[in-house]
Amino acid sequence: MILLNLFKLNIKSPRVEAYKTVIEELNVQIDNKNPLFNTQLSIDNVTSKYYNISKLQLVNITLNDTLYFRTEFDGGIDKTEKYNLAFYHTFNKENKSVFGLQKSDFTFKNNKWVINPKNNLENKVVYDNKTKTYNFSPFLVASNNEEIEFYGTLKDTISKDLNFKFKNVKLASITPEIDSLKLKGIINGTLNYNQLNDQVKPTADLMVSNFNVNNSHQGDLKVAIEGKNSVKNYNVDISLKREGGINFSAKGDLDFTPAKPTLDIIVDFEEFKLDAFSPLGEDVFNNIRGFAYGSVNLTGLLNNPTMSGELYLD
Repeated sequence: MILLNLFKLNIKSPRVEAYKTVIEELNVQIDNKNPLFNTQLSIDNVTSKYYNISKLQLVNITLNDTLYFRTEFDGGIDKTEKYNLAFYHTFNKENKSVFGLQKSDFTFKNNKWVINPKNNLENKVVYDNKTKTYNFSPFLVASNNEEIEFYGTLKDTISKDLNFKFKNVKLASITPEIDSLKLKGIINGTLNYNQLNDQVKPTADLMVSNFNVNNSHQGDLKVAIEGKNSVKNYNVDISLKREGGINFSAKGDLDFTPAKPTLDIIVDFEEFKLDAFSPLGEDVFNNIRGFAYGSVNLTGLLNNPTMSGELYLD
């Protein structure tokens, strides 16, 4: 029996180096007539300056003109981030390219997140080659009652409209580990990036309720940031409210355009709690308590600003 259009390929290599990336124990099998898989890929380790991957397994099969993929791997420096992803590629009735995610999951900071928890057809990107437009249907990522949603459009270099929505997301679930600084709270709000021709408007409108720093309850943190027709120059308006009063506020400008970023921000304190910063003092100041009052203007370099004003400690 002769099989037409048969293609088989096996590749094995103990080590591959390219573009400052090292791949160890590469094994690729391709068989376009295999009923179980068309492509099977396994890699022991991938080391790069961006991200490290280990124990990667990927399987691909084609069914009814749709390419289906499933992959599993561990990631991160300590290999504690687990990924179990299922995705596909096809063309719709309008001959537009469709890339979608089926129900998948990953573990980040010991928290399991599920992508497309309802396993519907909404979590996809549709590309129109005629108009050079990417349309992102809502991608939903959930962990219990925490939800992050992403949607938007990209049209060539003319316009962009990208949106993130956060609902009941734990601050500790998505922020990186920082020495002597433990952050807690619940995030609700949006991140947006809009561009039309030369007009650019990135914005953030976030509320962190029950904001907690190093086990010290600080109140509700509100963050409003808007780009000044730039992704490097911003107006910021940040406030912290506790027991009905504003205990901290910061309003002004941040400019990342220069090689050394600058700021011009007025910071107001009113019974602002200081105990959260005891761990930062280490052995020198290890029992910081009390409150801060006053108003200061921070100007100059972001990493070494000049401070003018009055600040009182009680």
